Amino acid sequence: MSAAYDHHERRLVDMRHETVDHLRALLEQRGLVPHRPAAAGPQAALRDSRRLGARRRRRRRRAEERSHPIEASRREESPDGARVARVVRRVLGTPCPPLRPTEVEHLIRRLTAVVATARAEERERWRTVRQVVDRLLTYDYVGGVFVDDKYGELPGTLPLSAINLKGSGRMPRPSIVVSFRTYSTGCNQPLLCTVSVADTRLQQGQGMHGGFSRADTMNFMAAAGPSFKSGFVDPAPVSNADVGKTIAKLLGLNIPFKGMLMGRVIEEALPGGEVPAAVAGVIRSEPGPEGLVTLLAFQRVGMASYYSAAGFAGRTVGLPAQAASR
Repeated sequence: MSAAYDHHERRLVDMRHETVDHLRALLEQRGLVPHRPAAAGPQAALRDSRRLGARRRRRRRRAEERSHPIEASRREESPDGARVARVVRRVLGTPCPPLRPTEVEHLIRRLTAVVATARAEERERWRTVRQVVDRLLTYDYVGGVFVDDKYGELPGTLPLSAINLKGSGRMPRPSIVVSFRTYSTGCNQPLLCTVSVADTRLQQGQGMHGGFSRADTMNFMAAAGPSFKSGFVDPAPVSNADVGKTIAKLLGLNIPFKGMLMGRVIEEALPGGEVPAAVAGVIRSEPGPEGLVTLLAFQRVGMASYYSAAGFAGRTVGLPAQAASR
């Protein structure tokens, strides 16, 4: 976990330091901020040469300001301020009003403070997520834990991207997703009498939105009409995401789909269609402090993925207890 956090922090720090350093370098080249002490080496010598030219330009400009104070004041409010604004827009990607050179050093200090604050907040957020995950893994009603990818690989958990909860959408996504424990009450068909331990007042059999057991992910789908085979039972995995693409094909519609969650056409259910090959597998997390492992049982047909069950073995219906040790 420490290695994952160190890598994440270094990437965050490097990105923000690059932004600030790039902005300051551009401002120094224009003679708008004092230059920093240079390091030794050929690159440093080249940088010092450029800064020497910048200092000479600054001295000439100050001499002009002393001899023509009014013109210097106008120039300070317009050309230099506009250039600084363009630099800020280009480097930071945000709009910026024209700045006076005297305001640039203040901007650098503010950016440095923002970087320091962001680093502290990111560290604190990562610690909080780790503490919450460690506590969740001790509760017997928890059936599985998934964590946002940006927090790295936490033992006992799988990333949100593994279950397609990380995409290109702009809506905020949760840092942690918990799957509640499920178990069968002992009927002949366990998937028909599965109970979820969850934060609800619903009784067994009343139904709810569900979790990640096989009893929750298995559904019944039927189609009738001249466009479908008669008496055909599909052995391949199918999901709700496949319905839209199949109907679009039957209606002759060319609908552009966005993202990766677009399903497939259920060709095997159409006249002349063949049953596609399905590949099954299990993704396992690293063992947690108590030895718990979050598992994800999946099937894949071409580029379409189907999730059968996910969670801790022995706490999730559809995941055999021995699956964690394979």
